[in-house]
Amino acid sequence: MQEEKATGWDFSYLTNTGRMMESPLPWNYFVMVCRHLKPGCTLLDLGTGGGEFLSLLPGKEQFRIYATEGYIPNVVLAQKRLHSFGGTLVHEYTDDNLPFEDNYFDMVIDRHESYDLKEVYRILKPGGHFITQQVDGRSDISIAEVLGVKPNEEFLHWNIDYALQQFAPTAFSILHQQDDYGFMRFYDAEALLFYIRSMPYLFEEYDSFDFEQLSARLSDYFALHTFLDVQKDRFIIVAQK
Repeated sequence: MQEEKATGWDFSYLTNTGRMMESPLPWNYFVMVCRHLKPGCTLLDLGTGGGEFLSLLPGKEQFRIYATEGYIPNVVLAQKRLHSFGGTLVHEYTDDNLPFEDNYFDMVIDRHESYDLKEVYRILKPGGHFITQQVDGRSDISIAEVLGVKPNEEFLHWNIDYALQQFAPTAFSILHQQDDYGFMRFYDAEALLFYIRSMPYLFEEYDSFDFEQLSARLSDYFALHTFLDVQKDRFIIVAQK
């Protein structure tokens, strides 16, 4: 049985009931972004999901807001949200060929999305900021182990040291860098399945998953265990052009 993939990046369905809990990070991405926003700022959000984060920005109507999103199930949701406050969504693009002019943005933000650093540098104004919070490539690997499936090995090398090596030859100045090793805790099979459907790229063979079989396997797991802890490693980099 094929399940529909989730849309957006809103996990309040799980967190509001405490069925999924996360260990707190020592920084707050929202605060980091707001700290650098100024009236009239031209802002780009890479991989906006359903536009949830942008919709929470205070005074968002006073900014010129753009966003990218390449995951088709999210596009309609993101377009609707951005339209409500005058934002613009781009969904036909590649990381290494963004459809924006040189030196156009005051800020580029990126939460858990891929990016091409040369392109980010190109489209930022001198003095502009790039703020990215990323997921360490070994996060979530324990989910694949419980499911008995192969994780996507493409991202296993990705960590703060590797990311900072990419910044080293550029003219970016690193203003802040930090990583953290925590966990996410799931309390039932349905909660974990909701999360898995939101993260199809974590697994090499996601498109062939039999969700009835996976649901049964996870139900067996939670019949024996009251929770599952999943490694949650994150890092953040704030850089200025």
